Amino acid sequence: MPVISALVFTKTDTTIAATWTTDVAADSNLSASGKAAIDNGFDGSVTSHSCIVAGLSPSTVYSCIVTSGGVSSTPQNVTTLSSPARTVARSASFGTVIVYGTGTGDTWFTFVSNDGNQYITNCDGLGMQATGTASNLGLSKITNLATMAGSVVNLLTNFGTSNSYSGTDGPGGIALTNKFGGCPFGLAGNLYLFLTRQNNNLNLPPMYNGGILMSADHGATWSNWQSPGGNLANGLVPSPIGSFEYGSGTFGWASPIRYAADDGTMGYNTAGNGIDGANAFVYQLLQPNSVNFTTFNLMRVPRKSVATLSNMNFQYWVGPVAPVVSDFVNDSNWSNTASGLTNIYSVPGGAGVIWPHITFIPGINSYVFIADDINYNWYLAAALTPAGPWTTFLKQQFANVGGPFFLHSDVIGNTLATGRLPLRMTVSSNGLGSTTYAPGILSAALGTTAMANTFVQGNGTSSAFVASPAAFAYGSNVTQGNLLVCSWRTGATAGVVSSITDTLGNAWNIVYNSSDTVASSGGWAYAFSKASGANTLTITFTGGTLVVCVGEWNGPNTFRTASAATNGGAGTSTPTSAAITAVAGDLLIAVEETGAGETTVTAGIGYVLRASGLAGASTFAALEDNLNALGGSTMASFTLSAATSWTAGIGAFYNVPSVPGGGDLGPSYDFKFRI
Repeated sequence: MPVISALVFTKTDTTIAATWTTDVAADSNLSASGKAAIDNGFDGSVTSHSCIVAGLSPSTVYSCIVTSGGVSSTPQNVTTLSSPARTVARSASFGTVIVYGTGTGDTWFTFVSNDGNQYITNCDGLGMQATGTASNLGLSKITNLATMAGSVVNLLTNFGTSNSYSGTDGPGGIALTNKFGGCPFGLAGNLYLFLTRQNNNLNLPPMYNGGILMSADHGATWSNWQSPGGNLANGLVPSPIGSFEYGSGTFGWASPIRYAADDGTMGYNTAGNGIDGANAFVYQLLQPNSVNFTTFNLMRVPRKSVATLSNMNFQYWVGPVAPVVSDFVNDSNWSNTASGLTNIYSVPGGAGVIWPHITFIPGINSYVFIADDINYNWYLAAALTPAGPWTTFLKQQFANVGGPFFLHSDVIGNTLATGRLPLRMTVSSNGLGSTTYAPGILSAALGTTAMANTFVQGNGTSSAFVASPAAFAYGSNVTQGNLLVCSWRTGATAGVVSSITDTLGNAWNIVYNSSDTVASSGGWAYAFSKASGANTLTITFTGGTLVVCVGEWNGPNTFRTASAATNGGAGTSTPTSAAITAVAGDLLIAVEETGAGETTVTAGIGYVLRASGLAGASTFAALEDNLNALGGSTMASFTLSAATSWTAGIGAFYNVPSVPGGGDLGPSYDFKFRI
């Protein structure tokens, strides 16, 4: 009979784990007041044992017993921890510059493994290298985050060259291509990749037939769920092609929720996993392919199952749409059958989104959902549990930039400071940066309070004024105290706006008039409205013609700084301002005007286009904002449909709280964010 020794119990608020040894090989079992461990019997004949009971109640005493080879330990009382404090993100802000690395691909997703490396996946590219043959799937590792440098680990060429198709497992028997259906993951020293099958000629496109690949040597060789020991250097392809691992072939996308970095263990006692049973289960966000990418489900599987790709006891969330924290770890809300599943998130406007992920944010002990649609609109939502209830706090368009994903090395161990969490994101870009679809890093921040700055309204001319002074009205009444901005374009290089007055008697401050040196000039001005009501601007100008756009914002009450104008007399399609130094939480306003009319003008990274000044069908002036600056040196840019001459500028505004009895508190450091 085995002798049990070195027994240690550890606990979180909802789990109890045990480790022990026996003098002879035996099985491993644990119970807590009669509740069985999720991994009882997994280890059939070992001398070092571990098991974990999940779904317990916080601050509760449990009588715990381990059993090996029919021998049980003396019962021991273990008290679970109290529930951790939680708060949700209510805002996000983004930088204005992407740092691009060498290589090509998309879906750049990261995970920090037990060897200290941060691994990054890509589809349809070269990985993090400049030359070679592009593949469907690739794994690299990041060597320098500042420059987004890295090296390729494995291009998994057995899964095909970039956008190559195989099999007949698609709808109607069409061929599909191999892609990643989620971010990388790691535990017990292994790396895991999540395979899917798709056809890029279908809408969005849907993903099919998901499954898990595993590497026990940090990416050098790979096996799959059909043959966990069948390691091949270039990847082991499922056979027959189109086989799937999950409860339904409709589950192609099954992205794991990352918690702590892998420390080489099962993760039962890893700091950073001890919330919501994440030290017991691997949770995955599912996206069925049959509903046009508007439905999102959850799946969980014991960590010990994932570790060996065996005994894959998948369970699916069938709990309430609006769960409380205790619902998420309640076993009765999880089903062994992949039917009748709960849709955990509804996309605003019913849009279909791609590449969805849920990220655990340890600094606030809650979760952020992030995805984007085919028009590069990003959606961010927050919840206390992976099952929700989710509240969308941001939808913002990023021109030609998609696949946003929080960098794992930034997420782990990050703590909330001054109301905000600085985090970076990996992104994919279509035609931006040094190389099309180069891997990129974008600075970002999450906040836990609503943003102070809000956009109210904006409008612009539909035809040019030809006589001075020109009268132009806001589309709706303005509100007392709000920031008003007017930007313009005159039809001559020497043209200027010499004064602006309005019907509410506001004092307008002209920031600059500047020539593009070729065909026109531009500038902008601001005022803080001293009254509410309808407002018409009277603009005195020279230069023959005038195009105008205006905007209104609530929140700031003080001008901080502005750049001098830049100009692109030589003609480019990316008007870019000079840099200014902003403070986190500032409202940034950027303006541009062009010498020749543009078919389209698109906001720069981190900005939203708010108003355009037209003359007929062409845009000659535009106004954009960033409601919540990251702080530090920052600039703004626009993208034009064609190269031309231009001027551009940027300004920063902030709120100085009023103090009873007069005076002020100086610059506001009470960071507030968008909701």
